[in-house]
Amino acid sequence: MKSLANASPESTCPAAPLPDNLPEKPQERLSVFEKIAYGLGTFGDQLTTNAINQTVRPVFNIVLGVSPTLIGSALMVGKLIDAFTDPLMGAISDNTRTRWGRRRPYIFWGSFSCALAFPLIWFVPQAWGQWGMMAYLVVTLTLIAILSTIYSVPWTALGMEMTPDYHERTQVMVYRTLLTKGIWFVIPWFWAWSQCKIFSTPLIGMRWIGLGVSLVTLLSGLICFTGCRERYYKAAQRQEKIQLSKAVGITLRNKPFMIVLLITLIQVIGIATTVGGLTLYVSTYWVYQGDLSAGATMAASLGTMKAVVGLLVLPLISFLARKIGKKATMGGCLGLAFIGSVLNWFCFSRAFPMLQVVPAMFFAPSMTAFWLINGSMRADVVDHDEMQTGSRREGIYGSIGRWFEKLAFAGSLLLSGVILDLVGFDAALKSNQTPETLLNMRIAFSALPAIAMLIGLYLVKIYPLTERVMQDYRVELENRRGKV
Repeated sequence: MKSLANASPESTCPAAPLPDNLPEKPQERLSVFEKIAYGLGTFGDQLTTNAINQTVRPVFNIVLGVSPTLIGSALMVGKLIDAFTDPLMGAISDNTRTRWGRRRPYIFWGSFSCALAFPLIWFVPQAWGQWGMMAYLVVTLTLIAILSTIYSVPWTALGMEMTPDYHERTQVMVYRTLLTKGIWFVIPWFWAWSQCKIFSTPLIGMRWIGLGVSLVTLLSGLICFTGCRERYYKAAQRQEKIQLSKAVGITLRNKPFMIVLLITLIQVIGIATTVGGLTLYVSTYWVYQGDLSAGATMAASLGTMKAVVGLLVLPLISFLARKIGKKATMGGCLGLAFIGSVLNWFCFSRAFPMLQVVPAMFFAPSMTAFWLINGSMRADVVDHDEMQTGSRREGIYGSIGRWFEKLAFAGSLLLSGVILDLVGFDAALKSNQTPETLLNMRIAFSALPAIAMLIGLYLVKIYPLTERVMQDYRVELENRRGKV
């Protein structure tokens, strides 16, 4: 067969039926237990990253009085540290050679580091003042970022190399998404639970919640370590080790990968900045006119509802990805988010507070589909890279992808904090925010994500790795190195 290494993805897509020499043999499928074991690894990842993003602002702003912009800046500092630690960990993982593999040793030890990470942030000394608490926040977020990297980067890489099959990769992400949605039944309630009467203050509540999070993180990480295997490890043992600077350079020149990263940036900045960062504020101060308890309960309820809907639509998303392809499914999920963004303006209503549920019904399947398909696309990108370089480098691709995600989420938190300051939000005013502040907050809440989703749809259109391309790649790669 003619080599495809120097061909563009588009040139490998003749209008012909998919090759019939790749039967989906039973032994090529992963066991349900292995998929669940890998999916459980998401607990340590979510609880030391996104759970912190969800809870830092209300605790440090509403309870402790730290400026939203300062909080966003602290979160950004931690992510900038990841600019160095994530790619470094990816390169270390790719170049590791042990009897346990390239990824699993770090998942084992990283489970313990992640278990230590989450509680630290809530032991901030309140007597230090705003700038002292800001400094403590920067230091703890930096430490958490480093410890989490040890675990999350190899875990992400492991998911990208568990199977060579185009559709089975999506199934791995289905289980990962299933467990991610499961933990998101809990995460949105941390802020609400911290206000329970059994705790003297919400900060004390977060300390107890943090200890529970540590136990869950440790146990789930150890199950992931024992239940998964590394499929490409023997092939990787024969490849030459690659220096970090060279590995990063090659990775950033991968066009399909850069398109996936830009789609991720658009989605995160568009949705996390507004839907994630401002929902609590719009609900509390516009819909409920400053009622903290009502706003927190509704925001948590919406988070739980999104998790439920996300779980219910998983079979449909899996079916669509197989039937119409990952690319079309990704476009559909961004379209749903666009509709939800427009509905934010109409449905966050003082007259009918329960209408807040309506946009969530669009965002829930959209976000589920996005992260499921995004992860599967990244596994395809690694095959594209192997066609060009002859090496399996899931670690560096996973790490740069994760760092980009973290940077985008931190940027969204900084941006949402800046938006709150720019529109004139002042926590000290409580329910007495000005009409101009509330109007501008609502405009940003609806318009910014809608514009972002339109840009994302264009990026999906130019993404080149179709199912036909990936099937051709698999034939060529297995002719070179054999099956795994």
